[in-house]
Amino acid sequence: KSSPLFRLQTAEDVLARLSFLNEGKEQVPGLIIMILDDTQGEDLDPTIQKMVVVFNANPDAVSFTDPALKNLDLALHPLQQVSADERLKSASYSNGTVTVPGRTTAIFVVAQEQATPKPTNSVVDAPVGAIATEAQPSVETASQQLPLTAILAVVAAIVLALLAGWFLLRR
Repeated sequence: KSSPLFRLQTAEDVLARLSFLNEGKEQVPGLIIMILDDTQGEDLDPTIQKMVVVFNANPDAVSFTDPALKNLDLALHPLQQVSADERLKSASYSNGTVTVPGRTTAIFVVAQEQATPKPTNSVVDAPVGAIATEAQPSVETASQQLPLTAILAVVAAIVLALLAGWFLLRR
């Protein structure tokens, strides 16, 4: 399932946790970079500390460096690491620089160090009358998971709506 950071519930959360890089007169055209920060306020996602989402609408790969990205232990999102899209898997991070192939959206994450999977208590989680023998890992089928592309499409729509509102306000 997707991160709760993609479903911020209040304006205060959005203002505290969402920020954008690549702004101003020196911005790289066709590149949107947003940071979702779970170090502010209540811990919404027990596995992720920060997320850096990079939308590259350019036909060619783009590398982008920013001080806000320095000293982060960013890695390509685990679902994207095993993607069938070889171009997507080539997205990378090194020493404050993200590199994303053309016409690609890449998500980089900083995992929480204390994040550990919660064990399933088969006795408590079992239906009444069931006999619990041993804890079974929870397995979700593909139909129960929201595809990452759908999540990215929603995020892209939100970002575009925010940008459109910003441009209208500047008029």
